[in-house]
Amino acid sequence: MKAYKFLIMSTVAICLCACKSSDDSWLTGIAPEPVEDPVTRAVPIELNQDQQEIGNTLHEFSWKLFGQFYKWRQEWHSAEPNTLVSPFSMVSNLSVLMNGMDEQLQQNILGVMGLENFNVEDVNGFFKTMENGINNADPQVRFANINLFQYDSNLTLAEAFGKKLAELGVAVEATKVANMLDYQSFNNTSFYGNWERKFSPDKTEKAVFHNADGTEKEVDMMYQELLTYYLEHDTFTAARIKLNSGAYEVFFILPKEGVDIEELIANIKPIDLKYGDGAYVSFWLPKFKVTDNEDLDLFFLKDIGFDAALSDGLDFFVNHKTELSSIVQNNSFSIDEEGVEAVSETGWDTAYHACNLDIKFVDFRLDRPFIYGVVETSTNMPLFIGYYGN
Repeated sequence: MKAYKFLIMSTVAICLCACKSSDDSWLTGIAPEPVEDPVTRAVPIELNQDQQEIGNTLHEFSWKLFGQFYKWRQEWHSAEPNTLVSPFSMVSNLSVLMNGMDEQLQQNILGVMGLENFNVEDVNGFFKTMENGINNADPQVRFANINLFQYDSNLTLAEAFGKKLAELGVAVEATKVANMLDYQSFNNTSFYGNWERKFSPDKTEKAVFHNADGTEKEVDMMYQELLTYYLEHDTFTAARIKLNSGAYEVFFILPKEGVDIEELIANIKPIDLKYGDGAYVSFWLPKFKVTDNEDLDLFFLKDIGFDAALSDGLDFFVNHKTELSSIVQNNSFSIDEEGVEAVSETGWDTAYHACNLDIKFVDFRLDRPFIYGVVETSTNMPLFIGYYGN
């Protein structure tokens, strides 16, 4: 039996520039900085009740997945603790592959994701709604989520699986490449957006970042003051910065001193990143670039609940059995005053509650390890999650 590398590719690039924000000066007495072109309103993604449940469950699974990647990184590459994953890309592509799995393997995968009360068609419908919604959430943001199934031309694609791939809009390519595995499944997710208000290079200063390994490093620390989502939790503080019209936001989670990162990740709930107070935040954010390259074998899949005994339950081809064996992931993420560029290759407008005249002023200084990511705001779905430690 040929081995198979489970390869999902996701490319995420966020290019940032100044855009119009709401005038918050009546709350603060401080005039906002000049801005350029006005933005349009965010278009919420409308999910039915079942799809809302699927979305909330997959959000929880996204953190489980990120937690396992973080644990894997600490165990095997502790000198490089930075971790980056695109859970949306990974799960989107896995949902496509489930259409070619036998029922037993489908149930195992659904159970791993916490969706044992749903079937593959329910998941197909969720991702179709999400992809259509994300494409239209903000006309100033370009988003594409494209799946490709590539296989050895010596094999014959199973008719039922081929029809389902066509129905889902998956590109299919039969190719002849020396030493090619049975097949590779790719997901390419591209995202281009803008800060609602850019960071001014004039306010960037040298500052000390306290690394996870106890060392210190001088970094370029960006600064701005803005009215935004802010949450004070027992184990962390969190804040978010809008992109464009607010259809997408970048979130930052700063663990409190002495808090175990693995335990924090395991206990984060979707609601933690959706509901909080409005605050006028003095925001310090380091310019950084993270790379994370991993070839994760079947043991990683087993660690998140995949039953290895069922790994050959794939009905992709006629008279030929294949299996899942590994995930190849290559990620990078960089951020500066002008923008963010992120690439992930792996093989909510949020309601600011209690935002009133008693609004608080807080400092949010990211000068030690923190968690970050991007969410679609109406569904709270994370597109990617990362940890910046060194």
